[in-house]
Amino acid sequence: MRALIVSLLVVAAGCGSDVLDNTAYRRVVDQFDTYDQCLAEGDFARCYDTLTFCADGRVNANLEFRQEGSYEVHESEAIAKLPTVTVFFDLEKASSSQLPGRHPWEIVEPLYYDCAR
Repeated sequence: MRALIVSLLVVAAGCGSDVLDNTAYRRVVDQFDTYDQCLAEGDFARCYDTLTFCADGRVNANLEFRQEGSYEVHESEAIAKLPTVTVFFDLEKASSSQLPGRHPWEIVEPLYYDCAR
């Protein structure tokens, strides 16, 4: 299912669109091996990094702290301009060399969007 969604996003991006439909990615933060291990900490630790691409061209990144910016899609890559970094996010591989980490990014299902104004 995840591969189908990513393929559809890439196809849509390749058809001249410079933004995506609301799409959110997440990954477990590096200090934990699993989400359950994070929950077991019991101190309201941040368990996920998130990266949300909004249909209106905004991007929200909850990494070490929350950042907001804008993005455009070029071929199979979303280029997010955040206040502290420009992120080149490969939509086919769900990865970015600007956001290194030991856990893979995954599309959030059920869908969650941080796109409300």
